[in-house]
Amino acid sequence: MRDAACVACHTKVHDHADPKKLAEAKGPLGIVGGTKQLIGGVFGIQPGRCVECHTEHQGATAMPVTDERFCTNCHADMSKRINTALKNSADFGDNHPQFEPTIRFADAGGAAMFRRVSLDANPKEDNGLKFPHDLHLSTTNGVAQMAKTLGKGEDYGAPLDCANCHMRDASGTTFAPVRMEPACGACHSLAFDQVGGTIRTLRHGDPAQVIADIRAFYRAGAPRAGAFQGMERRRPGDFTSSGQRINFAQTSAMHIGNADQAIRAVFSKGGACFDCHTVRATGNPTTPFAVKPVSLARRYMMKGWFDHAAHDTESCTSCHAVKSSHFSADVSLPKLGKCQECHGGQDAHKEVPSACAMCHDYHRTDFAPFMVRDDRARGKAVEHIRQRALKEAGGGA
Repeated sequence: MRDAACVACHTKVHDHADPKKLAEAKGPLGIVGGTKQLIGGVFGIQPGRCVECHTEHQGATAMPVTDERFCTNCHADMSKRINTALKNSADFGDNHPQFEPTIRFADAGGAAMFRRVSLDANPKEDNGLKFPHDLHLSTTNGVAQMAKTLGKGEDYGAPLDCANCHMRDASGTTFAPVRMEPACGACHSLAFDQVGGTIRTLRHGDPAQVIADIRAFYRAGAPRAGAFQGMERRRPGDFTSSGQRINFAQTSAMHIGNADQAIRAVFSKGGACFDCHTVRATGNPTTPFAVKPVSLARRYMMKGWFDHAAHDTESCTSCHAVKSSHFSADVSLPKLGKCQECHGGQDAHKEVPSACAMCHDYHRTDFAPFMVRDDRARGKAVEHIRQRALKEAGGGA
């Protein structure tokens, strides 16, 4: 079969890699391979044709799962043949490099930059947010008691869990961005005034608008009788009155009628913005404070994919060590060894034998993890995880 017959249907298929570099990565052909190539050239059969790797249309058989050796023929010792930043890899179970997620940093000038870093280095990311996972996932501290009282947990009276803030996106493979209002607002309210039955709140995500709203509030004659009562931001475990369910922002200077002092209080330690965000003074009297933008990673593994839907029967904390994470800068991804507890190479005697193609697209990864995956491999992984969960729970198959 000639390449022209393939591209006649596969009109949008890209070149997998630079043909010259790909040939170099394969290494020397040897006597047998060189002879085949020489004979093929006589008949106009050039190396690098589609069918050298894609054999699925040769015969009335189902499309095969890509064999691990299809990748490891080059990648097992590729660094000996070409200059590449890629680590050698021959088998997921016993010869695979540590994961290197793409981490967000800030350069000397504060501009965002991204770099792949091995998890062995325990990297810290600069996401602009102050959020201690361990504090929020405790089952006994004040946050847990607040969650029980407010019914924030899925079951009324339960502490917080990962699912209270992290929601699956439409694809099912990953999670939608966490939004402050539904995820955090029950405990971290930005309310500052009540007019009849209407609650007025500061504008989250817009520091300049927050400052303008506070100034406008005072120009209108604030504070009014009843405004900013219980203005200190309610701390975990403080349930002294039902009126405190309206969780007023921390603005301890507002009651004296000084807008500038009120603005400083909101953006200073203990204030509604400062406790969750990185705040800096601007020196501008009109907008004296600014908040560092929050940038949370949507995807860390840019050269691979991970389907959360295939791991639904596991709890989040069985892979993500967030209960011991004190800072939002922690990159709480499972290391290679954690995945190897279940996954081994293609021929390994493991619960989930895993060839390279289970986690990697071929060279181009622009659209992962949204590419169509092999349902047989996914189904096998899901069944293993289900059985493992049943075993740990003491149930049967």
